[in-house]
Formats: sequence, structure tokens, C-alpha cells
Amino acid sequence: LWQFPQIELEQPENIPDSIKKQSQPVGVEKHTYTHFKQLLQVRRWTGKQEPKNMKGAWKTRSEIERLPLSKINVRVLKKYLEV
Repeated sequence: LWQFPQIELEQPENIPDSIKKQSQPVGVEKHTYTHFKQLLQVRRWTGKQEPKNMKGAWKTRSEIERLPLSKINVRVLKKYLEV
């Protein structure tokens, strides 16, 4: 399954200033799996350079619509497109 580019943080509330300056908040999505919980702080990237520790690859909207997505990433996509 494809995932949005992401940066994993130990403490989700501690978003680095460099990320805050180059992105805009979109919302928060939570999902509970059998053995763990996931909290995603969704942000729209506005910076010119990608963060060095980011995992994943950017895709166009038409590419994303053809990719298999997890339930949480479907919700993230809907929230992202609402803004």
C-alpha cells in the first residue's frame, strides 16, 4: 500500500520549527490497529526542499487515485483535498 510522504516523530506535538515554517496544518487523523495506534498530523508542504528525514515519494493527484491506499490514507487524502 502506498503512503503519503511522512516524518516519524517520537512526540507528535514536537514538530520541528523547520517543518512548521515550510508547511500548513490540514488536520489530524487517528487510526487504531490491533496492536498499535497511529496519529497523523496532516500538513500541506509549501517548502522548496523536502525534509532530509522524510520517507516516501510525492505523487500527482491522478497517480494517487490509481494507487492502493490504507483506510487512514484514504481519510488523509479526503481531508487534504477539502482544504
